[in-house]
Amino acid sequence: VYTYTITRVTNKIKANQNAYQTIPITVEIGGIDYNNQYSLYGALTGDISFNEHNNLYFSYRSRDIGFASNTLQRDIFNIIYTHDNFRLYIGPFANAYFLSYGTGIEATYKLKDSAQVSIYTGQHSRRISYINNDVYGARVQYKLNKLFVKNELVTCFDTKQGKQGYLVDNIFYYKFRKKVNINFNVGAGLEKSKADTVKSDPGVSLGYNIFYNEKKLQLTSNASYRDQNFPGTNSGFQSLAFSATYKWFKHSSIMAFYQTNSSKQDIVEDSILYKNVLLYNLKMDGGRVGYYGRVI
Repeated sequence: VYTYTITRVTNKIKANQNAYQTIPITVEIGGIDYNNQYSLYGALTGDISFNEHNNLYFSYRSRDIGFASNTLQRDIFNIIYTHDNFRLYIGPFANAYFLSYGTGIEATYKLKDSAQVSIYTGQHSRRISYINNDVYGARVQYKLNKLFVKNELVTCFDTKQGKQGYLVDNIFYYKFRKKVNINFNVGAGLEKSKADTVKSDPGVSLGYNIFYNEKKLQLTSNASYRDQNFPGTNSGFQSLAFSATYKWFKHSSIMAFYQTNSSKQDIVEDSILYKNVLLYNLKMDGGRVGYYGRVI
């Protein structure tokens, strides 16, 4: 006796609490063949809405298992939990001020009028021996009338070299009559090392970015200055750029530009001072003529 049952597949939107066409949990298993070397990997992704106030997103991707020379890859995972105005992130970490590679945690709480407060930390991975920075920071964002402000405090500890970096950065954004966008930043910092024989001096960071947009004319200017005593990856970096674009006729434009950037950095490692390790000075200027029209 043979029995057959026909069942209609349930609509994904009706099956899940989420109103979007998403599958709550996805499992993936794959293989790679590269130059007669074989490897396998696994992945897991989930997006679960418990109710209108609580949501959990998570993802995991294993390293490629099988490559004999695979010493840098690591298992990657993300966890994002949101509860109303609160957001918690756990996963790969990167910082805009200090070189970092590892896992981090960031907690953010949104206040009224686009204001929010965040605290975070990133711990270095033991799989890479030359990046040993542990980073801790706090960030505040808020608006004062038409002025948007971001204040950030960051500390960094190199667990191998014994270096310590501290900095505070302030960024201000302002939009004037829908034609002019202005932002500028002011920061200060200090870096210490066990190898220092003299007192460390604080460093400063300055910069601006101006964008003007009219019907036929666009003007851009930006500059950045960080002296050698300013801690972090951009220590000793300086840049200056200008550009002007004019929309010529109906489907063409002409642009003139000028750009220069330089870097001069001293590095202390194992009680040895290396002068001007990252030293370069680049300049570029010229013009461009462009045509744009309907794509066939």
